[in-house]
Amino acid sequence: MKFILCIMIWVASSLLAYAQPIETVTAQNEQSEEIMLLTKKVNELENELSSLSYDTEKLEEEFNRSVLAVLFFAFFSAWWAKSTGRSALLWFVLGIFFNFITAIVIVCKTERGIKK
Repeated sequence: MKFILCIMIWVASSLLAYAQPIETVTAQNEQSEEIMLLTKKVNELENELSSLSYDTEKLEEEFNRSVLAVLFFAFFSAWWAKSTGRSALLWFVLGIFFNFITAIVIVCKTERGIKK
């Protein structure tokens, strides 16, 4: 009888040793869910970052083209003004701020001077 009781105690203690408490299982499930959510958020942020990186590259290209256009009109205005006897520096600065409008004005102003 004592032998059977000892075996039952040994089996019960073995089962209890391998059994995890319910709180531990619940905590592990909550942690794995939180890890999955964080992984999903990290993936979303990586995708957004790559999208922003692509947009930034496109903006840089547009900016470079815009700067080239502004400089072209500024130099054109300065060259035209110098060839017609006007202040090249003034028309260069105006060309930087007002771009193609300055080029149109200097050409029209020259045309009026020729017609007179």
